[in-house]
Amino acid sequence: MIWAQVKNEVAGKNETFKLKDVKELLMQALNNVTNTNWKRCVEHVIKEEEKMCTLDGIMDDLIEPLIISLSNTDDIDSDSSV
Repeated sequence: MIWAQVKNEVAGKNETFKLKDVKELLMQALNNVTNTNWKRCVEHVIKEEEKMCTLDGIMDDLIEPLIISLSNTDDIDSDSSV
């Protein structure tokens, strides 16, 4: 998310497309990343992880009844018929 912010800033200000200018824009954009930007990104990721954990539990509850267990006692030993 921070990288997207930096790329968008560089892209929006890039007028010359010269490597030297892009490098300068990159350094400026990196310096413009604030603690608040990082905090928002971390909070967003935490919320997304919580959603995924909830969905994971729901999926486990939905999938478990569909699992068919196979046991070795039902197998036929191919060597015994020879």
